[in-house]
Amino acid sequence: MTAGGAAALLRRLPASRGASILADVPDRVAADILNALGVTPAAVRLVEAMTTRRARQVLEYVPPPVTAALLRATTDGRAERLLAGLSPAVRAQIAIAD
Repeated sequence: MTAGGAAALLRRLPASRGASILADVPDRVAADILNALGVTPAAVRLVEAMTTRRARQVLEYVPPPVTAALLRATTDGRAERLLAGLSPAVRAQIAIAD
């Protein structure tokens, strides 16, 4: 299944179920799926439903402009913590993308 196909399926599920599924796939696969979702309410809900640790692992591989937009769109109060947990190289790219 392509990342786009998986994204279409996850879009229909409750965020908690989608996050549970993404917890069981490799980081890069989960990142590809988030990237395929783009900056949408479904993607934001998935990030918010992930544990902080898992969200950091996945966001390391999401393109920085998408990560920046997702973090800006979150409403769970974890954006700064998630950003702080990313690698310095990714944080620098997000600062540029902002």
